[in-house]
Amino acid sequence: MVKASAPGKCILFGEHAVVYGQPALACSINQRMSIELERENTFDSWRIDGRTFNAKKHPHIEYIRNHLPPHDDQPLHIRIRGTIPKASGLGSSAALSVALCGALQQIRDEPQNLQHAS
Repeated sequence: MVKASAPGKCILFGEHAVVYGQPALACSINQRMSIELERENTFDSWRIDGRTFNAKKHPHIEYIRNHLPPHDDQPLHIRIRGTIPKASGLGSSAALSVALCGALQQIRDEPQNLQHAS
């Protein structure tokens, strides 16, 4: 099993100014999304918190899954936990995506190159 997490964010000012090329100031917060990945031998599809993966419910995970380089394609059991409130503007979806990418790199024994993380 591998684990990864990522913090939420708060944009202090300039949230809409960045659309016009102006600066903004953001910071991470002490609330996180956490992922646990485990290779699944008893099922033939990915599972999230014990349920069969539903791409419509987790489109950001489906996007990452579809853009993974070819690998062994073994199903995974994904456990998602978080303290970032949904729909709060604190970046829960982005934190989930970053945590998932980190966990997938770990479980696939891929080097984590933070220079190309964005």
